[in-house]
Amino acid sequence: MIVGVTARGQKRLLAIEDGVREPKQSWREVFLSLKSCGMNAPKPTIGDGAMGYWAALDEVYPETRHQRCWQHKTMNMLNCLPKLSQPKAKAAIHSIWQAETKADAEKAFDLFIETYEPKYPKAGLCLQKDWIELMAFCVQSLEANVIPKVLRPRIHQWFAHAWAEARSIQI
Repeated sequence: MIVGVTARGQKRLLAIEDGVREPKQSWREVFLSLKSCGMNAPKPTIGDGAMGYWAALDEVYPETRHQRCWQHKTMNMLNCLPKLSQPKAKAAIHSIWQAETKADAEKAFDLFIETYEPKYPKAGLCLQKDWIELMAFCVQSLEANVIPKVLRPRIHQWFAHAWAEARSIQI
């Protein structure tokens, strides 16, 4: 499923297709279909760690900036921690993407790494390996060094609505 968001923040269901476990070819077909309908390159696009999605996107829309989904990344990082540590770690992760400025986000990132990496190295590595893609939404306004609230990744709230909408469509 691909959901687009207009400049005014309105969500639009762009495509819903069945595929085989998210391989590149399935996503490529979806992107080519959207392109043939006149869709310009998205900037940025937000997704989980599905390699097929990103490979197909790079092929069809090479100019598109990647934004990793903070919801998926949060779940992945929490899976690297014991249950008792998860609530505090989740709050620390949220303080990164909810930061008002890029500098504040970087401070929260550093604090997370200093707090959790020594005892739970997998959690630290999980955050560090996708740092550039996780912070792609900051690139939009680097001059002002402010993270626009509109761009903060609340994607799963958008997807929840789109999934409900898609379920109501009779196929």
